[in-house]
Amino acid sequence: MYTGSECYGNLRRTGRTAELVLTASPEGTVPENAVWQSSDASVAAVNGDGTVTAISVGNASVRVTCGTLSAICNVTVSDVEIE
Repeated sequence: MYTGSECYGNLRRTGRTAELVLTASPEGTVPENAVWQSSDASVAAVNGDGTVTAISVGNASVRVTCGTLSAICNVTVSDVEIE
């Protein structure tokens, strides 16, 4: 599980998605019972597999908890079009 520096992500335009990947040690093991949560689902929603969807412009934190460990990724949703 990610335990280092904080994670930051940017999603441009509502409706776009990004996948956050949960990894565990030893390498190659798959964490079980991971729970994903968004601090503000009206900005960035997250589903059970870590896919984040931009809902509206703003900032949110996505937290994954697995047992007693947790990690956070700060997400910014903007309305800037990327060509």
